[in-house]
Amino acid sequence: MKPKPPPYQQRVIDEKKELDARLAKLTAFLTDPAERETVTDMDRELLEKQQDAMTAYSRVLGLRVRSFPAPAVKPESYPCAECGVDGVFVRGAICPICGGE
Repeated sequence: MKPKPPPYQQRVIDEKKELDARLAKLTAFLTDPAERETVTDMDRELLEKQQDAMTAYSRVLGLRVRSFPAPAVKPESYPCAECGVDGVFVRGAICPICGGE
């Protein structure tokens, strides 16, 4: 199972997903000639500026997400083959109880 990111990181990830969904809708609107004709030239210009700002913001959020450290993965643990002590070390490590592997 993949470890969950800390809450503050998950909020950034969720915010980027939501922003990207809204940006995709805005881009679809602006690239559809029929839709573009439903707004005034001034509104279209403002929507294009909004699209630019949303794109820049999405890039910043993407950089933040990529800068998050990878979550630590807990290594699998195994019982000692000699004394049977359970799951206190990784495969190939020396058992702290009997010195076996």
